[in-house]
Amino acid sequence: MAETRRDTVVFHSKQPNSALDWKAVRHPIVTSVHWALLKFAGWFPSMRVRRVLLRATGMRVGKNVSIGLNAQFDIFFPEKIALEDHCIIGWEALILCHEFLEKEYRIGSVSIGTGAVVGARSVVLPGVRVGDHAVVGAMSLVNKNVKEGEWVGGVPIRPLRKS
Repeated sequence: MAETRRDTVVFHSKQPNSALDWKAVRHPIVTSVHWALLKFAGWFPSMRVRRVLLRATGMRVGKNVSIGLNAQFDIFFPEKIALEDHCIIGWEALILCHEFLEKEYRIGSVSIGTGAVVGARSVVLPGVRVGDHAVVGAMSLVNKNVKEGEWVGGVPIRPLRKS
């Protein structure tokens, strides 16, 4: 099965709710520009234009990547996301590179491998790698790494079939 450890860096917060530190995590103007580019990319019908807009945020987007409508990407750290060649991100999928928790927040890179598929409305948490040609079923919570060629699904993910 997938590895259980996620590769994140933990930052402690003096606030009772670390989300209150968001302005210290990333400047509001930078966050606003990321939000606008990512929102426009989510609605734009041309896949080519979507890829250009995502790259403008610093995200690494390979050749022939397909992104479903309204897919959401981390507005604080889009540059920590790598979408490798020929991967597919499903409709309304969510890829996060940060998570605010009580008294701490975590930041980690996310990589979606060559030819991998992340199903519609799935959530990929920070510090996760989805391996090449892996498949994540729709509406799944990807809370750990997915090996190359592995098929997973569910909340949290579990194996669906042998590769």
